[in-house]
Amino acid sequence: PNWSTYSNLVTKGYEVGSHSVNHGNPMPDNEISTSKQTINTNITNQDCNTITYPNCRVPSETELAKYYIGGRICDGNVNPKSPSNYYRIGSIICGSAGSCNTTDNFKTQLNTAINTQGWAVFLIHEVESGNGYSPTATTAIEGALQYAHDNDSKIWVTTFRNAIMYAKERDNLSLVETTVSTTKLSLVASTSLSNTVATYNYPITVRREIPTGWTNMAVSSDSKDITVTIETINNVKYAQFS
Repeated sequence: PNWSTYSNLVTKGYEVGSHSVNHGNPMPDNEISTSKQTINTNITNQDCNTITYPNCRVPSETELAKYYIGGRICDGNVNPKSPSNYYRIGSIICGSAGSCNTTDNFKTQLNTAINTQGWAVFLIHEVESGNGYSPTATTAIEGALQYAHDNDSKIWVTTFRNAIMYAKERDNLSLVETTVSTTKLSLVASTSLSNTVATYNYPITVRREIPTGWTNMAVSSDSKDITVTIETINNVKYAQFS
């Protein structure tokens, strides 16, 4: 593929992240920045701010923090809801050299993520047969995606970047109610996250109990209407919006 192909994938929702320049073992620290710069020069419709380390060996975390919001290792584990170290997010190797070869293998990992409210990050290096590392059968991947679709209310399938963005924003978000009346409820959101490395702008979902006596609710932000979903949980009505 070429840079134009990758840019086109980005427009369809994919993420193009860093994987070093020369695939060294280990990756030299100077490639932490040069790899990002090369990608950003050639793909201008996204910002490269996540990385997967060649051979899963982590370079300088101090240097990584200057350019990326997170990186992936290969420990075979499902990550907790809030990873303790975003530069060492675990992944599960798929295919012939890994522990995830079949649809059932994928389902097991997905169910673990559901039960722990965690992250299942899958390292798929090659699809079907070829000269690459650890090919994964198309049928296994399709089966996993179908299972995720069937459990859409429990599983969020997204890019590595979006998952990191959302988790960091969620854990750093402060919501203060500044107005609570019989007709109006105002929330002010704030965060301590720095936008130096990346612009934290991924939509956060908020669910708030609808005040007693209200029959409906409209939501707006900066004078723009936001889609709101009304749901009832244990006879209590909630408004959910992003």
